[in-house]
Amino acid sequence: MCSIGVMLGSPEADVLNRINELQIHRGPDGSNIWYDEKCGFAHNRLAIVDVAGSNQPIISDNGVVLIHNGEIYNHKKIKKNITYSWKTKGDSESIIALHNMFSKKKSFELIKETSLKSGIRVSKGFEAKDNPASLHKEWISKLDGIWGFALWDSKCNELIICRDPMGVKPLMRTVVGNSLLIASELKSFSAHPEYVSKFDYDALNLRLAYEYPLDRTTLLEGVYQVGAGVIETWSLDNLNRPVLTGICKYNTVENKLNKHWNSENKITELLDSFKSSIVDRLMSDVPLGIVLSGGLDSSLVAALAHEAAE
Repeated sequence: MCSIGVMLGSPEADVLNRINELQIHRGPDGSNIWYDEKCGFAHNRLAIVDVAGSNQPIISDNGVVLIHNGEIYNHKKIKKNITYSWKTKGDSESIIALHNMFSKKKSFELIKETSLKSGIRVSKGFEAKDNPASLHKEWISKLDGIWGFALWDSKCNELIICRDPMGVKPLMRTVVGNSLLIASELKSFSAHPEYVSKFDYDALNLRLAYEYPLDRTTLLEGVYQVGAGVIETWSLDNLNRPVLTGICKYNTVENKLNKHWNSENKITELLDSFKSSIVDRLMSDVPLGIVLSGGLDSSLVAALAHEAAE
C-alpha cells in the first residue's frame, strides 16, 4: 500500500515521524522522512518492485524529491524512452524522470497576491485555464497505473500533488496553522499538535442522501480529498504560508453507449483487454495472492491470472 505524509510550511521532524507512526500499517518494509526549511516528506513503504533498491523519498540529481504510493505499470517503457540518470530499478522513479524531462521550467517565486477561499489561501488565477497545475498535464498523462504522489521542486518553490485517474489511491489535505498537511489517511493529521478534528454534518447529510460523496469533502471540516485525475500545485508566500497556486483535471473518463456493440464479435476482444489489465497488475518482484469474494469479478481474475502471468 505505502503511505504518504507531507508538511509544506514550517516542517517539523517530530510531526513527520508521528505521521509515519500513525500510518505504519501501510508500509512494513521501510519508514523514512526528509525535510528542508520549507517542505517535509514522510513515507512508509510496502515493497513490491525493486524491493532492496527503491527506498523513498527519492531525490534526483537536481534536488527534486518524490514520495509515491501505487504502481506505474508502464515504467519500463518510460525508462526506454527517456535519457535520465536512473538510481533505482523501481517504478516510482519514472515520475521524477518524466517531470525532469517534460515539465515546464519555472523560476523561483514567492507568491505575493493571495486571497482566502474555503479556508485555504489561493493565488490569483489558480483556477484559470493556464494555471501552474496545467503545465504538468502533458507529462503526468504519460503515466499508466494507480498512484498518489507528492513532488517537491525547491528550485521552483513548488509542490505537486496528484492522484490517479480512477482515484484508487487515497490522498487528503488540510491546513493547520501555517502548514499544509497531506496524508493517505485522515487520522494522520492528528500528528500536528494544533490540529483539532471537527465533524462535518453537511458532508454527512449529503452522503446519507446520495450514498456517495458528490465533491472532495470528507466527514471532517477543512479536510478535502485530492480529486481523482486531478493535479494540484502549492507554493509558499512571502510569509511562509502555503498557497494553492493551481488545480486542474488531467484525465476525464467518459462512458458512451456503443450502438454497434455485438457480443459475438467483441467477446474475445473484451477478454483480451481484461487479461491485459491483469498482466499489468501482476507486476511484482514478490509473491502475489488473489482474494476471492465469491463473486464473478474475482473468479475471473483467478481464472485468467495463471495465463496472464505466463
